[in-house]
Amino acid sequence: MRSKTANFVYAARLLFCLGVALTPVIAALAGCGSTGGSIQTPTTPIITWANPAAITYGTALSGTQLNATANVPGTFVYTPASGTVPKAGTQTLSATFTPTDTTDYTTAAASAQIVVNQATPTVSVWPTAGAITSGQTLASSTLTGGTASVPGGFAWTTPTTIPPAGTDTENVTFTPTDTTDYTVVNGSAQIVVNPPTPTITSVSLLCTTTSITNVQTTSCTPTVTGTGSFTNTVNLTLAPTSAGTLSASKNVASGTPVVFTPTFTAGVQTPTITATSTADPTKSSAPVKITVTLRTITISAPTGNIWLPDCSALIFYSVAQTGMVNGDTIHDDPYPPATYTVTPPSTLPISLGIGNDPGVAGACSPGAYDQYVTGTDGARSNDQYIPILSPWNMWAGYNSTDEFQADFAGKTTCPYKLTDGTPDGTCLPVVGLVTLVDGNNLIAGGLIGNGGMLVYNITTGALTSGVNNSGGTIVGAAAKNGIVGYTTTSPSLSFSMEQLNSPNLATLSNVGTAPMAVAMSTGCNTNPNAASAFTYDQAGSTLYRADAVGNVSNYTVTASRVNSVALSGFSPASGLPNNLARYVVAWDSTCKAAVLAPVLTGGNNPDGTPAYEMAFALVDMTSGNARQLGTYLATGIPSTAIRMAADPSGNDVVIASTNQAAGTTVLTKISWTLDVNENPTFSVTTLGSAPPTGVYGVSLGILPSSVVPNGNVLRVGQREQHYALPNQ
Repeated sequence: MRSKTANFVYAARLLFCLGVALTPVIAALAGCGSTGGSIQTPTTPIITWANPAAITYGTALSGTQLNATANVPGTFVYTPASGTVPKAGTQTLSATFTPTDTTDYTTAAASAQIVVNQATPTVSVWPTAGAITSGQTLASSTLTGGTASVPGGFAWTTPTTIPPAGTDTENVTFTPTDTTDYTVVNGSAQIVVNPPTPTITSVSLLCTTTSITNVQTTSCTPTVTGTGSFTNTVNLTLAPTSAGTLSASKNVASGTPVVFTPTFTAGVQTPTITATSTADPTKSSAPVKITVTLRTITISAPTGNIWLPDCSALIFYSVAQTGMVNGDTIHDDPYPPATYTVTPPSTLPISLGIGNDPGVAGACSPGAYDQYVTGTDGARSNDQYIPILSPWNMWAGYNSTDEFQADFAGKTTCPYKLTDGTPDGTCLPVVGLVTLVDGNNLIAGGLIGNGGMLVYNITTGALTSGVNNSGGTIVGAAAKNGIVGYTTTSPSLSFSMEQLNSPNLATLSNVGTAPMAVAMSTGCNTNPNAASAFTYDQAGSTLYRADAVGNVSNYTVTASRVNSVALSGFSPASGLPNNLARYVVAWDSTCKAAVLAPVLTGGNNPDGTPAYEMAFALVDMTSGNARQLGTYLATGIPSTAIRMAADPSGNDVVIASTNQAAGTTVLTKISWTLDVNENPTFSVTTLGSAPPTGVYGVSLGILPSSVVPNGNVLRVGQREQHYALPNQ
């Protein structure tokens, strides 16, 4: 307990300090600043408080943070108080200090800054993503579920992302409701991205060609476009189904070629092929129409002519073809056809075995062979008429009432009226490749090659004579004024009388090394029992004249060579095939003759053989004046010339040639005029075409106006028919 003295002193000090006047003693005792003493002011304590370390939101304040100190004893009061959980951010802490000695010390205040970091929520379960369709963004997927330690929500980190198809993992962000005190949390979720709904947008069908023949194929390729994962195949439909076959028709993958093979019957077919999606049967291609036509077969003409020196030969030549297939048949009418059992080559080797028996297939038939190809599908090629040539003329000649045409196939020679060309009586059962009429005699070669000549009476048909030259094969023959003249391979030119049992032959061997064509006339002398023969030697390109005189009392004949003329501009036999035919004609009104023969052009045919053209020469064979009057070369004369006939008027000839493509006989007339020196001026006229060429010999003859009405008449015999054309 304070003493009374002490209390007094305290009270006095207080009063002094309140400005109450005290006695000096009391003032001194009070220490109020009188002379001899003083009064002291309280001191402010010194507080020390550093900024505490940062804490994470959720941490309560404690002495770790509320740790201010003072230099004197006392107590602190903190704001916020201990145990307070401050918000995230930079917060201010305040402290008030009250010293224990409040007499000498005053209260004091202090503050500090503390950083409160945001807390990271804990996500224990991430949400489940709803499935979407390929092509959609993540925004189309709903996130459901998910568990976090604080309230908040889940969302796709980048909702505009378009994830790939399949099961994908994408980023998810958790955003707390209290974004002040808590951070966002990034995680992930699996999302199922379904493929798009299958959609077929189009089906197309493209064929390499839509126009084929019945032996061709075409390849057609379907294409399917669409979206999604769909079955990329089609079914193919052919309509009508009988039109052909498809190499595949069911579940054909897009882009896979399918081959269409037509089944052809006749005419033009137009089947269609359609592709239909197997995934969406409502989607089909436009029907593709395929035009199927009968194939075209073409054959070419063989090079040049095929010449027969006699009727016993195996002929070889080649023909180019396109369009043929295995099973096709090639025809060479009248030769037997042949069917291919393999695919034919582009160039067909042809061989024809020619025989001399008219009663069998493949018989010798000088003329045009009709060559063509047929197929089992009805296809037929163009015709190429092959000129099978020989020296022999199926037009036998004429007498005072009839003209005569040989029919080698029918083994007959038939008469036709001179007046109108109609049949005149019974045909004679006589035929030969050499068939000649001289008055009432019909001279025929027997089996050509044995040198025999037979003479028949036209009225009775009886055999009246038979002559034979065993020295060689007959290659040319003519008859005039009761005398038969013929060339042989011996080589020789022989004569005999046509009467029964003519006892002898007159044979000349000085007519060249290869005499061939022969013609006879009565225009070179006035002897009524004589006839002149003109024969062309192909080896020396020379025309010979020989005269024969018959003795009607004993049926003997004498002969002698008169002259010869070597033809300028004609090719020697060494440069030409030795079996090419040459033709000679003569006139009874003059001693002139004409020669038609091949000459070399200097080039080659496609098969390598020498190319040639025809040349015509007019020759005067008068004794002492024999000479070549002029030559007309090939222009206008086809190289397929097969016959030449002399116009009896003496100033023109007619040449028959084969048109190998059309099968007709082209008639060409060569005319001439002579000046005072007998130099000819030639002109060529195409008379026209006769009907299709015959296959059993082509005949040509000209009847003079003296035996037929209305002027000269040109006779052309074809296919055993008889045609008359005015001689233009």
